[in-house]
Amino acid sequence: MKKRVALLLAGVLALSVMGGCGEKQEEDKGQLQGTGGGSQEAVEAVPLDDVKVEDYVTLTEYKGLAFEYSPKYEFDENEVDEFTLSVYEVRDRAAQNGDTVNIDYVGKQDGVAFDGGTASGADLALGTGQFIDGFEDGLVGVMPGETVELELNFPDPYEHNPAMSGAAVVFTVTLNFIYSTEDTVMTDEGVAAMGSEDYTTVQELKDFCRDYMTRVVESQYRSGRQDGVLQAVMEAAEVSEVPEGLLMTYSARILDSLTYEAAQYGMDPATYMAYYKMDLDAYVAANAQESAKQAMVMKYIANAENLNISDEELEESLQAYAEENWTTVEEVRAVNENERLREYFMTNKVLDFLVENGVGTEVQDIEE
Repeated sequence: MKKRVALLLAGVLALSVMGGCGEKQEEDKGQLQGTGGGSQEAVEAVPLDDVKVEDYVTLTEYKGLAFEYSPKYEFDENEVDEFTLSVYEVRDRAAQNGDTVNIDYVGKQDGVAFDGGTASGADLALGTGQFIDGFEDGLVGVMPGETVELELNFPDPYEHNPAMSGAAVVFTVTLNFIYSTEDTVMTDEGVAAMGSEDYTTVQELKDFCRDYMTRVVESQYRSGRQDGVLQAVMEAAEVSEVPEGLLMTYSARILDSLTYEAAQYGMDPATYMAYYKMDLDAYVAANAQESAKQAMVMKYIANAENLNISDEELEESLQAYAEENWTTVEEVRAVNENERLREYFMTNKVLDFLVENGVGTEVQDIEE
């Protein structure tokens, strides 16, 4: 449940920035052959700590930087009510056309799961035709918590995956819950059925959501100032070159994140990016270059100002992060190796330093 709350306000908290996805990727420390359909000569990935950034970064002044940021957002009780309703999970009636439901599903052909046919925690609006014929209709009348088997056929032809054209398949689908609407009446019994340790009544859920929104606003405000000063420092810095090994490190991380995101929709990364009319290789290459440059500048300042993260500080930062984001240190470590964690907290430390030593101006409308 807490993870779903976090997803509802995605992009504000920093877990996704840390790279919290799938599993640790060995390519970070090994080799990366390519990012998509093409191939390239294997290059040994190099961590940021192994790069002497002073050989590549020129930055004459980073204190007193002028930067702009948006004011802290002020929410009202109506917004708390709206958010509380959006978090509420309907479990006391069967699904019907027009509902948006949360489901887990596994698709099999001749008893074997096929690529792109499995997802967990997927959202589906019934009656919109997002899935193949019969899938959405098969969930009408199903109660939350129930599992059904849907014997279906892919259309012929099937342009999204020609190999599956006309294929007979069986989807095993569990309906987790139904999303609330404006007409939903929240009840204490319904809140208790959500199974959270943090709230069992409507009022407790509302208090939880208000607290969460407060944390998000504070995090967003901090991130906004960090983004402003990051833009300023990157404009002031010059990076002559990004070592190829470091570029491979960030390419692997970005591909890792895209792989995780695509899996949520039952896709591979290339197909996922194609839906956004983007080429996977080009996207990874451009973002890896930018990410590596930013990391090198952050490391340059960390070295100059003694802002690198010690082992003791890493453990303290991890504990604080876990508490702030309603997760555990173990869960964060499960998807991020120490190298990435240390870099993440170092970057935040450097950006906070730049904000504190910069000249910020609050601006109502900042151009994106």
